[in-house]
Amino acid sequence: MEAAETLKGDDVCPMCNLPAQEGHSCLHSLRTAVISLKKVIYQQNKRIQFLLESTQSLQAKQEDKPELLLFKDFDHETVACDGCGAFPIIGVRYKCKECADYDLCQKCRNSTPHCHSEFFIFTTNKSHEGKNCVGCLQSPIKGVMYHCNECNCNHCHGCVKEKGHNHANVEPIIPFDIRVETFLNKPSGRYKQGDNFKITFVIQNLSTQKIKKMLMIITKGLPPFKFNQKEADVDMELCDIRQLDYEGKITGQSGKYEIAFRFFSVVEEEYIGPEIPVTIYVSSGFLSGIFKS
Repeated sequence: MEAAETLKGDDVCPMCNLPAQEGHSCLHSLRTAVISLKKVIYQQNKRIQFLLESTQSLQAKQEDKPELLLFKDFDHETVACDGCGAFPIIGVRYKCKECADYDLCQKCRNSTPHCHSEFFIFTTNKSHEGKNCVGCLQSPIKGVMYHCNECNCNHCHGCVKEKGHNHANVEPIIPFDIRVETFLNKPSGRYKQGDNFKITFVIQNLSTQKIKKMLMIITKGLPPFKFNQKEADVDMELCDIRQLDYEGKITGQSGKYEIAFRFFSVVEEEYIGPEIPVTIYVSSGFLSGIFKS
C-alpha cells in the first residue's frame, strides 16, 4: 500500500484506483487506447476519401486515341484551360460533364486533379446552328447542347448543370463538323443536255459527335437535273471517311448553274457542316462544240 500512496494524479487508474504502472491491464485503459486509435483511423479515412474524390479525373485517365493527334494544333479561340490557365486552348479540349464551366487542355487532362472523372472531348469550335437555349436564350447554342425528347426543347450545358431539367431523357450533343471534297465525273463541269453526270462527295468527320444518318439536300440554286433528296446511313466516328455519290441525267437548258448542297443529320435534326458549292455548265445545239469535256 505504500507504493499506492505515493502515486498522484494520472499515476492512479480512475477506474480501479490501482497504480497505473506499465503493463496495467485495466479494461478502462484499453478502451481509452481503442477510442484514441479510432479517432486517428477516422481522420485518415477522411483524408483518403478527400484525395480519392479530388483526383477522380486522374484515376479515370483515358488513353488518347491516335486520331486526336490530328488536332494537336487546333485553336479553340475563346476557351481557356482551368488547369494551367492557357488561353486559348490549343489542341484537344476536355470539358467536364458535371461542372457548369470547367475545361482542360490535353496536357492538364492527364496531370491536373479534378473531382469528376468524365469529360466531353472537343475537336471543333462549331456551334449548333439554328438551336436556341430555352433557359438563357443563348443563340446559337455553343459547346454541348442537351435535347429533351419529352418536351422537344434544347438547353445549353451551363443551364442544365446549374438549373437542372425535369425530364431524365435528355441527350447531350456536341456540334457537328465535317470536311468535304467534291468531284464531278467531268472535271471541267461542262455537260450537254442528256449527258449522265455524277457528283462524288468525300466526307470526313471532324467532331467526336457520331454521325448516324445524313440527308443530302440542295439549299441554293436550281439544278440542271431532277433532284431527289438522298438519305444515307453512314455511322461515322471521329476522322471516319465516307463517299457519297449523286448521279443522274442533265435535263436543264444551256447556261451556268451555281448550286449548293448541304448535309443534315436526320437523328439530331441539325445541319452538318457548311454549304458545298458546285458549278455546272450546260450547253446545247451548235454551242456544244465549244464546251469540250
